[in-house]
Amino acid sequence: MDHRYEIFAAAVLSKSFTRAAKELGYTQSAVSQAVRSLEAELGTVLITRSHDGITLTRDGEIFFPYFESILAGERALHVRMKEMHGLTGSLIRIGTFSSISQNLLPPLISSFLVSYPETRFELRFPRRWPSFPPSRCRSSPLSPVFCSTRAATVSH
Repeated sequence: MDHRYEIFAAAVLSKSFTRAAKELGYTQSAVSQAVRSLEAELGTVLITRSHDGITLTRDGEIFFPYFESILAGERALHVRMKEMHGLTGSLIRIGTFSSISQNLLPPLISSFLVSYPETRFELRFPRRWPSFPPSRCRSSPLSPVFCSTRAATVSH
């Protein structure tokens, strides 16, 4: 992926190298250099710089939709790659207690969904925690991490 396209698009949409740099985690100088490098490669000026911000030149207006199309294609490619590796569209079942599901899980699930937004979560609240011999853990409806060789009971 050529990050210059992403940097250029962020600068255009924010109308500022400084705001684009903050948004992407780069320095303002790095954003400016990336845009200059892209302009040099294309042999044209894409952005007019002023104290009021930046605006697209005529050539910039012509090229910008192509950069957006390339970025959209790359995003679609990354989604497809995650799907192929089973990282999206998956269902994760978690056996839990209500206190954990209310206090501990929400921030963990939220941060996971940032990277894998198509993942679904199903929380299960069993009345009694089953005891499985180690050989049966994989066939449990709960994650193997919850399997135990000791009986455990939870009362509600």
